[in-house]
Amino acid sequence: MLNRPGGQKETYRLSGVGCFEHGCARKPLDFDILWGPLRFLKSVAPRLRFIRYHYELFSSEDQIRGGFMVARGFGIDFRNRGGVFLPESYQEIQKVVIEYCTDAPVDPVDWCVGGAPALFYRKWKVHAQTSAGSLEYTAYRDFPPALVAASMSYYHFRYEGTWGGRAIKGRGYGEYAHI
Repeated sequence: MLNRPGGQKETYRLSGVGCFEHGCARKPLDFDILWGPLRFLKSVAPRLRFIRYHYELFSSEDQIRGGFMVARGFGIDFRNRGGVFLPESYQEIQKVVIEYCTDAPVDPVDWCVGGAPALFYRKWKVHAQTSAGSLEYTAYRDFPPALVAASMSYYHFRYEGTWGGRAIKGRGYGEYAHI
């Protein structure tokens, strides 16, 4: 419904692919105390990066949709999972491997005032395994990332690849942080 002051209400139909991408979790304690020593290390050596977080939602032209999250800190995977929604079923992603490509320009993004810029890739390859087969695609970010917080940005991308051996292509949305 669109409501214009003093005017008639109008209704418009929208159709397309959409998603709810943001959730939250219970936070029993604040981790600021644990992060304190790391903040000190970053003040001494600003180029140190401890955590990488990569989250993507994708939608192909032939109804294959899904997403994943890979969160890695201090060499340990904290999250590495996702899912693929097919017209006929759902397949859980068991493991995701992301290969960041340096054959395309890599953008230095100034994420923090006074901090060292972080690299934000324009091209990366995703390899994901499910019980029904593999999902592989090469993603390309054509537009500058949107800075939303210190060391984190949102972006849109296009991709081409394969699902279970058949060609797919589409578009997606992602979040990337390298802290």
